Amino acid sequence: MESKSTHLEWRQLVYRREKGMTISLKRGSLWMQVLKS
Repeated sequence: MESKSTHLEWRQLVYRREKGMTISLKRGSLWMQVLKS
C-alpha cells in the first residue's frame, strides 16, 4: 500500500538528486575547461 504523500516525497527526492547531479556535472565540465586551458 503506497500513499500519495510518500510518492510525492520520493519524486521530490529524485528531482533534487537529478538537480544536484546536473550541477556537479556542470562544475566538472567547468573544471575540465580550466584544466585544459
